Amino acid sequence: MSKKKIVVLGAGPAGLSAALSLLQSDNCSVIVVEKESAVGGLSKSFDLWGKKVDLGPHRFFSPDSRVNKWWSDRLKGHYVLVNRLTRIFYKDKFFYYPLKLLNVLAQLGFFESIAIFFSYVKVRIFPLRTIQSFEEWVVSKFGRRLFNIFFKSYSEKLWGLPCSTIDLDFAAQRIKKLTMLEILKDLLGGGLNRKKHKTLVDQFVYPEKGAGQVYDNMKSEIVARGGTFVFDTVPCQIEIEGQVIKSISLSNGQLIQCDELISSIPITDLFKLFNITDEKLANSIQQLSYRNTVLVYLKIAQKSIFADQWIYVHVPEIHAGRITNFENWVSRVGDGFSTLVFEYWCNSQDKEWNESDSYYIEMAKQDASHLGLFSVDKIEDNLVVRIEKSYPIYKKGYRQPLSDLIAFSHRISNLQLIGRNGCFKYNNQDHSILMGILAAENILSEKQINLWNVNEGDEYHESAQVNYEESRSV
Repeated sequence: MSKKKIVVLGAGPAGLSAALSLLQSDNCSVIVVEKESAVGGLSKSFDLWGKKVDLGPHRFFSPDSRVNKWWSDRLKGHYVLVNRLTRIFYKDKFFYYPLKLLNVLAQLGFFESIAIFFSYVKVRIFPLRTIQSFEEWVVSKFGRRLFNIFFKSYSEKLWGLPCSTIDLDFAAQRIKKLTMLEILKDLLGGGLNRKKHKTLVDQFVYPEKGAGQVYDNMKSEIVARGGTFVFDTVPCQIEIEGQVIKSISLSNGQLIQCDELISSIPITDLFKLFNITDEKLANSIQQLSYRNTVLVYLKIAQKSIFADQWIYVHVPEIHAGRITNFENWVSRVGDGFSTLVFEYWCNSQDKEWNESDSYYIEMAKQDASHLGLFSVDKIEDNLVVRIEKSYPIYKKGYRQPLSDLIAFSHRISNLQLIGRNGCFKYNNQDHSILMGILAAENILSEKQINLWNVNEGDEYHESAQVNYEESRSV
């Protein structure tokens, strides 16, 4: 019996999980097409100044035992348990996240803290009549004062939009189960809140050689099982007959016949390959957009700059939205320097996207000076990395054009969309891994699992536990 020919577009967490799951059957041949020269997508790691670093902070946790096992099986014990420390920088002060009562009182002051409380009480007594945006959702949950302090600036940096124009789906996916009651419990000590929302998880497991170690190991398994990778290549056309995809043309000149296509590349890029003539559908593609990321890595001749794994910057005067300190993920001794990455966001059409590396290096230096983290004289080296289409933008009104594309994809019998970019959904690693596994099940077992239900705010989000007792702590 001939094997099913399956093409997977994208070698990130979703695509690799799908490919490896498929190859556990002898009835499939799998080709993975990846535009970069390495696997891992947004979660890849790379060597820099003699260390492994990631594309910003990537921590893994999942309440799903199947995903946990899948992830840990790839690492075979080569991971550590990290005690999370992250803080918010606001008005030249650092606030612990999750919030702690004495820290909030000391930093904001008693009267500001009381004002936050009464702002919350006010919105409970006089609730908003309509809740149609991220801003209205957060204000209705926590009060306007807390929104202004701990949500507004960071969110507007990330999305490049006023919070009033960000769809409430962003809140529903990222902080739906987080409530004022949970925050108050953590403010008062956290002992009452054993089952924490993901946002408040204070431990996580981390591979010894960076987040991308999982995906490098997946690649090795895929190759060992007979899978094929085509790197530094993108699809340029998809041939479809009726409702069935027949072949894919690649930018390197290859033409690949396929029985099934699994795609984790940006949904807008994929649909442009179909040469769509329907005006409404073509317009829907144009209405969806992604946010780009620019990462500035700095080699600092100083250890112990700050104890956090990363810091959220909640002031508009500082351009960076997040700063990661890789020294606080896996213990490193004897190298005499620290590696920090400053994170900036923009759109492809923004002039900032095409600015020079020196522009961003200078910006990071100015931000560092404002923060007072270290002297810029201690910077020994730098690197700028640009990531296109790293976040789907949840602009109000995005749901209708996305629904049009989903409806079109459902009419194609041998197409499945997975992953953050493939589904235009703000997935974590665990969501994308699960999507890949389930997509393979749909092919291998002829199931009809609806992949769009993953990361839809159901009980999958309810809690997150770290159950790796054998892990070493850092």
